[in-house]
Amino acid sequence: MQANHFDVRAARERLELGTEALAAELQVTEGEVRAWESGAIRIPRNARRALEYRVAHAEWSAGMAASGLPECEWLKSERAKLVLPRGTEEMIRLAGTVRAHMWACEVCTARERWAKEHLPPFPLPPAKGAVGTALGAIQRLPAWARPAAWGGLAMAAMTAARALLMLATTGWRARDVLEAAGAVLLAAAAGAAGGLVYTLTRPATRRLGTAGDYLSGILASTAFVGAAVAVLPFVTRTPMLDEAVRPAGAIIFALTALLFGLIVGKMTHDGERLKKATE
Repeated sequence: MQANHFDVRAARERLELGTEALAAELQVTEGEVRAWESGAIRIPRNARRALEYRVAHAEWSAGMAASGLPECEWLKSERAKLVLPRGTEEMIRLAGTVRAHMWACEVCTARERWAKEHLPPFPLPPAKGAVGTALGAIQRLPAWARPAAWGGLAMAAMTAARALLMLATTGWRARDVLEAAGAVLLAAAAGAAGGLVYTLTRPATRRLGTAGDYLSGILASTAFVGAAVAVLPFVTRTPMLDEAVRPAGAIIFALTALLFGLIVGKMTHDGERLKKATE
């Protein structure tokens, strides 16, 4: 029995691979694969997730093959031509082209209908690295909690980068390290506040179309900037609230919220377009 109750041997055999072939796929040594199978060492989490994905993909493909439905020759030929899109517009165009074909193609609609009735959702590849792990965890959250998590993660990352730069110049004094850690946590809380406002207001703003997409971003950004002004002074000892109520500070506050809001709004707008193209 594996130390972590994951049967590597069974997974490998399900994929019809030898130990050498599996080692090559996972970019490890054959000795490591044998040690996982014997239970001598625990399979690392990233390798386990990669193996679980391969098995799930193989089972999904086998299930689809069992349907007896033919593959779409257009998709089969286009698949070899597809390259990673260079931008949002290209991604939307590509998704729209594929989806338009699938709507009109009897073979594609029959396969999609059969898959929805008989198979689990198509498996997605596991996220890679620390950032990928965090993003994967966010995707597993309920839909209403994801904007808050995205906002918290983004602001924590930005604040951490600035904090590391500051600490490199101050000599990593204990007090500065604690203040930097507190700033990162409070920035994450401010980002989460902006995301929560996005969640609460999005159902209403979505009905306004494009204007609502940008309004969602502005409202979320205003909530974030307001939360930052309120909480960061407790760590940074910067009188941000005093500055924000002055005319010049209020203008800077408004422009900052507007700028970030337009960026978030553009992301929201592009996301809605991509969603419509793939539905």
